[in-house]
Amino acid sequence: MIITKLELNSFGKFKNYELELKDGLNLLYGENESGKSTIHSFIEGIFYSFLKPFTKKTIYSEKHEKYSPLESNLYRGNLEFKIDNVMYRIEKDFKKNDENTRIYEKSTGEDITHKASELSVGKVVQPGIYFFGLSYLVFKNTVFVSQQGVYTDDKLADEVRDRLVNVVTTKDENISVNKAIDILDLEFKEIGTERAYTSKYGLLIKELTHKKMELKEVEQKRISYNEWIENAEVINNKRKKLKIEISKKEEMLKQIDLSKKLKRYNEALDLEKAIKILTEEISSLDQYKSVVVEDFSKAEYLNYDIKKLSSQIEDTKSEIANIEFEKNSIDISKEPEVKELENIIEDGLKLRYIEGKSGNESISVVESKIKRHEKSIKNIKLVASAVSVLYIFLSFYFIFIKNYILFTAIQSILLVLILLFYKLKLHRDSIKPLNNNQNYSEDIFHIIRKYDLDSIEDFYAKLEYTKNKKDEINNKKTNLIKLDARIATAIDKLRKLESSLIVNKKDLDVILEINCQNSIEGFKKSKSKKLRFDELQKELENGNKELNKLLDGKTIEDLEVDKEQIKNVELDLVDLDEEQIFNDLNILRIDLENLSLDYKEFEVQIQNLEGQISKEASLSENILGLEAKKEYLDKKKNSIQYAINRIKELSTDIHRDYAPIINKKVGELVNRITDGRYISVKIDKNLNVSVESKDGNKLLNLNNLSAGTIDQIYFSLRMGLAEEVTHNNLPLILDECFSQYDDLRLSTILKFLVEKNQKRQIVLFTCHNREKKILDSLGIKYNYINLQN
Repeated sequence: MIITKLELNSFGKFKNYELELKDGLNLLYGENESGKSTIHSFIEGIFYSFLKPFTKKTIYSEKHEKYSPLESNLYRGNLEFKIDNVMYRIEKDFKKNDENTRIYEKSTGEDITHKASELSVGKVVQPGIYFFGLSYLVFKNTVFVSQQGVYTDDKLADEVRDRLVNVVTTKDENISVNKAIDILDLEFKEIGTERAYTSKYGLLIKELTHKKMELKEVEQKRISYNEWIENAEVINNKRKKLKIEISKKEEMLKQIDLSKKLKRYNEALDLEKAIKILTEEISSLDQYKSVVVEDFSKAEYLNYDIKKLSSQIEDTKSEIANIEFEKNSIDISKEPEVKELENIIEDGLKLRYIEGKSGNESISVVESKIKRHEKSIKNIKLVASAVSVLYIFLSFYFIFIKNYILFTAIQSILLVLILLFYKLKLHRDSIKPLNNNQNYSEDIFHIIRKYDLDSIEDFYAKLEYTKNKKDEINNKKTNLIKLDARIATAIDKLRKLESSLIVNKKDLDVILEINCQNSIEGFKKSKSKKLRFDELQKELENGNKELNKLLDGKTIEDLEVDKEQIKNVELDLVDLDEEQIFNDLNILRIDLENLSLDYKEFEVQIQNLEGQISKEASLSENILGLEAKKEYLDKKKNSIQYAINRIKELSTDIHRDYAPIINKKVGELVNRITDGRYISVKIDKNLNVSVESKDGNKLLNLNNLSAGTIDQIYFSLRMGLAEEVTHNNLPLILDECFSQYDDLRLSTILKFLVEKNQKRQIVLFTCHNREKKILDSLGIKYNYINLQN
């Protein structure tokens, strides 16, 4: 794979900036803040979109915000690269929540974005997963090295180990073993156990137990059902025998019929003569062929309908006359006015209301009580006046003589005055309802006298009569309204009948005119002629058909030969008694029908039981299905558990098998890069590294080494992993990863990179001139790009 062109349309500090790369080593020089890391990150963003790893949702890393242009709404760029001589172009818009990536084959213009989107995480397309076959974590820990980022991530060990297991076991590095184990664990939990009643397995066991109990009940009913089946089978066997006899009789009749057909050839001449006679008679009736027989039925129906309508019209007129007579017999002119009756009813309601308010006391009793209260009020007023005058006089007198003790003593007179005024109020309050009762009694008296009556009882009797009279008048009015409605309905009916009569008469005249008839009677005679004409036509048609059938495509002359041949045929079946066979057949059919009726009675009993045992087959089938499902789930659970255990064992075995290979590769790289100071390395399953020096044959922890040596070892680890878990043709993209190397180490690593990666493109970013000088001194060809030009 070769990256050929970068187009930073609007990315970080760059705007409409283009950069072309070549095969082999590309050295990109620029001082600090010249944009080296920006271009380096641009390549990462194009292929992996600045997404945080290990999340199912689309969550962007800090880099996405970091390289978003401050002075432009645009945030986009393009990249072109070549794989196996096929040019591709990626166009990407980095806008958050509106990110858009399009991938094309440049030569054909074919859009292949959908292929990459199928492998990407979430909605954001990550072309690197499709083209490199690497997750972002493996990519940035192997072939893509950031500034001072030669150290590997903690989570890389799991993914590298997972990837090695995949390659060895599935031969497909895109299938995740860890994900497979997660899926198997989830599937195992979804199946559940018998004790987990709501799980798939628990529900299955519960349903299976219930179905078995239900089947046992149905099997008890099956015994009775089988007895009915046996009895029905006896009858059915008899029916089968009768059907065989019937078939034999029917076959005999069929054979007789076939033998008769041989004799029909002799009837051909007779048919020809009959056809000639029919033709002559048809010619004599030719004048009636245009008569439409169906029209006669219509005309006859219309004539009948006209008579019926005429009768209905007369009946309707009589009905109207009868209703009008009945209406005139109802006379309400002498009845009293309803308004007058309603006034009496209204006074009755008023009287009942007054009675409820006034109570049961008479007017005289009420007047007597009022007089007693008025007398008490008068006396209280006199006493109160006298006490008031006495109080005022004594108060002024004691004040005048300045005898305040006595003045204080006479204040008790005020209590007497208060009591007198309180009693006065009580009497006045008692008079109010008595006055109301007196008014009510006068209203009652007024209502009774209004109708010249002597008592309330007389008024209530008149009231009852009034109500009945009002109902009687209302009933008469209602009857009059109903009679008017009936008259209107009858008149409407009369109009419709008369309209229908006119229409029918017109239709009848049209039919008679079409058929050239003057009357129904003449039409009837013409119809008979036409029927005879049609009958003869039918006979002629049938005769011709029968003749054609008899001739069977031959001529009458040919039949003479056929006759000679027929004489030599033995017609034994003709001598059989066809009528007797037919009667025997009918008797057999009746016997079969009687047996069928008996069989149906048995079927009714069987069906009644079938309704109860109809579930047996489905229950058995369900039980078999459930047991098969249980067996399947049992096997599946065992298989899942076995698969999980086996995958875990394989994961351990793979590390054990591949650890020496990786150790050897990385050890060779370390030995070469460090000029033989360290002859081998040991890398555990978590990618922790120990080195063995050439002197002491002792494993050393990296903490005991210099920073430059540690960088060399981790760079070797990256290169070793890159060879093992990535394609050999992926570019190495390195950003300032040799800043801690001295000149000797830098010379060694550059020489190693070029020699070891002749098939890889190398893109090296640097802010120093050391790399250029060393490459020139070594005579290594490279593509030099000064980012500051």
